[in-house]
Amino acid sequence: MKATIHDVARRAGVSVATVSRVVNGNYPVRASTREKVEEAIEALEYVPNLQARELNMRHSSSVGIVMPKFGDAFFSETLDAIEESMRDKSYSMLIACTQNDPDQEMACIRELIGRNVSGIIDVNPSPENFGRNAYDAALKRVPLVFINSRVELPNTSCIASDEQKGTMDALSHLLWLGHQRILFVRGNMQSADLLKENAYRSLMEEAGLLNEKYILSVDGGANVETVGNATRSLMEYLRRSDVSAVFCCNDFIGLGALNACRRLGKRVPRDISVIGYGNLPIYQLVQPLLTTIDRNVSEIGTSAARLLMELLDGASEGQRLIVETSLVERESTGPCKDM
Repeated sequence: MKATIHDVARRAGVSVATVSRVVNGNYPVRASTREKVEEAIEALEYVPNLQARELNMRHSSSVGIVMPKFGDAFFSETLDAIEESMRDKSYSMLIACTQNDPDQEMACIRELIGRNVSGIIDVNPSPENFGRNAYDAALKRVPLVFINSRVELPNTSCIASDEQKGTMDALSHLLWLGHQRILFVRGNMQSADLLKENAYRSLMEEAGLLNEKYILSVDGGANVETVGNATRSLMEYLRRSDVSAVFCCNDFIGLGALNACRRLGKRVPRDISVIGYGNLPIYQLVQPLLTTIDRNVSEIGTSAARLLMELLDGASEGQRLIVETSLVERESTGPCKDM
């Protein structure tokens, strides 16, 4: 049978209240007494009852994480950083998946609140839900942190990477290499790609190079399935196009672009340059190595966890953070051959 807190108290020769104080860390205990209790816990392999502990401490030691899709590499890397930070703060995570459905997102939030989480990190909130004020009821119950959003609401903090700067850096790199016919390729499941498209349109229009035929959307987001979709779409497009460079809104589309070029006999970067976005570890799996934009995903996840902890600690106002991006130049971009 599982050991109880009473078993630990008897073995250590102390009261149940003393064991509780050692386990919860909420009252000072003499060092020698703490040592006896910890030895008893280890000997009996005692595991505290989390629900009872939370009732005693009057707050939950779990937080909710709302993810759009488990297979998305950006969100998985973000989750790793959040989990590491939460573990250091002795919080556990309850994870819910929305499958990119706004209604399911709200259902996930309601379920997590019903499970008594202390707060929620929503990794990719739906613009549609912001538009219909769907978060208002949740915000009366728990603090929220939004990743990939800049919408300001009470009792919330927001964090996002600088999509505009990242896009500008990528395009400036290609323009510096002499490219003018730059294809912009986005997924249809990423709200952040709209920010990238707006930045692309702005810069290319300013340079007198904007052409609607150089804007392409492919099925998918930042996941493995997108590679095949991007490969097929770009093979069809590049057969009849004169573009000299391809800007891809994530590294999976970038892999699809490299595949399409290889199958069409186009040499990268001699015939066509390709740049991705995200700097995910998958760049190591392809040749040539993919030039990309580093989103600093770990910093986003770590900062999101910190922002939630600050709200839980009683911060009166949320924060709005923008994480810097940076260009990582590798082998897939080079001078335009028309120069």
